[in-house]
Amino acid sequence: LADVPGALASFEEALAVDRRLPGVVEGYVRASAAMGRLEDAVAPLEKIRLEPMNRAEEARILPILAGVYTSLGRVDDAEKAWRRLRAIDPRSIAALRFYEDYHEARQDFQKLFTTLQFALSVVEANDEKVRINRKMAAIAEGVLANPDRAIEAYKRVLGVLPRDAETETALVALYEKTGKWHALVEFYNERLRHLPIEDVAHRVETLYHIIDIYRDPAKLPGDDNVL
Repeated sequence: LADVPGALASFEEALAVDRRLPGVVEGYVRASAAMGRLEDAVAPLEKIRLEPMNRAEEARILPILAGVYTSLGRVDDAEKAWRRLRAIDPRSIAALRFYEDYHEARQDFQKLFTTLQFALSVVEANDEKVRINRKMAAIAEGVLANPDRAIEAYKRVLGVLPRDAETETALVALYEKTGKWHALVEFYNERLRHLPIEDVAHRVETLYHIIDIYRDPAKLPGDDNVL
């Protein structure tokens, strides 16, 4: 904005005429921030929010208001705006990202895990699915002390990134830590099914892992201890 004061005045006039004009509310907030008058934008935005409007209009205004509150350090007020948005649109990715940070900052890991779990049903990008599942695995394995959920999360990562070395290592470690030897054997068998025939080194390595498990009666006792 070259002429910030002039732009702010123009946006204020446009806001008084019709807040529904494209870009008016957003431009008003940007100009207010550039002038160091973001606090002054709160009252007009709250007034707009309380005006009669359809759900789509409200869903457009609420993230702007929440962003202003966040910029002002008024996180609890921002949370109220995001909560209202989730009541309108539970699948709002922007709201889910806010609550991810919100619960993490408060170390409420159970709510954080639940938020991430719901986000998995919303996000479409594979990189986000991987990020979320890795975070869920770390939380489940660590503070929640729930290795089964961590295992599920790591398996979902491998569903997106087959043969990801970091995830495979973490998953094998969890299988071993929890004594899930049948599951570990199935994991290695699944790896064998997908390894190229010509990848002799990795196929032999995987077979040796399976043999080591079957040779140890503490891992697969009794009749299971047979190849």
